[in-house]
Amino acid sequence: MGNYDFLEPSSDNYKNFENLIAEINENRCCAFIGSGLSVDAYYPSWKKLILNLKKRAEDIIQEEVILPNDPDINKPDYYPEDIEILKAYLSEEDYWMIIFDIFGP
Repeated sequence: MGNYDFLEPSSDNYKNFENLIAEINENRCCAFIGSGLSVDAYYPSWKKLILNLKKRAEDIIQEEVILPNDPDINKPDYYPEDIEILKAYLSEEDYWMIIFDIFGP
């Protein structure tokens, strides 16, 4: 076990953190982090994520997806429910394939 001084001391915290590290090392984990860090790491902003996921979903299902928030590259706001709406159009496998493709490695 490593030095985890930044964790609240508890055997469960240490065990959970070790499990998280193992999942990351096995490429079975995808972290969703705030755009303040992710955009600097060249991951898409929330807006670009929604637009990318929407286009990919449309390509898979071969129909246009209309979101109630009317995504547009020039629109400043995007809503968390957009992800859930898009996810409902896809199989679980297709959804995660797209997410890991966008955010991986």
